[in-house]
Amino acid sequence: MPAVNYRIQTLVEHDMYRRWLGAELPNATICLNTPKSTTVTENYTMEGLWGVFVVLTSGLLIATLAFIVEMFCFPRIPNTGNNAVPTTMSLNINYYSENEPSHQRKYDHKTVIS
Repeated sequence: MPAVNYRIQTLVEHDMYRRWLGAELPNATICLNTPKSTTVTENYTMEGLWGVFVVLTSGLLIATLAFIVEMFCFPRIPNTGNNAVPTTMSLNINYYSENEPSHQRKYDHKTVIS
């Protein structure tokens, strides 16, 4: 293995590697000095932005479909005037028992799930 390393090192030190690379690949040195960022000065066109409009339209259609399904499958319950929440839509949450001090007690409340 040291003999192979020695021969490769000799080729690199005598610039033979770069000469062979230049003869085989004339643009090899250009690839070594490529810019880190690319600036595009082309104007936006409808052909270039069609994907954005497809995504926008798809999102609007899905949102509209979800709205329609929610309106027909889960109709709104009319307010009876006494602010009563049906028991199927309420959830009782008790954080602390009544035996704890009042400064640590959180009062029972109803969370409406809609």
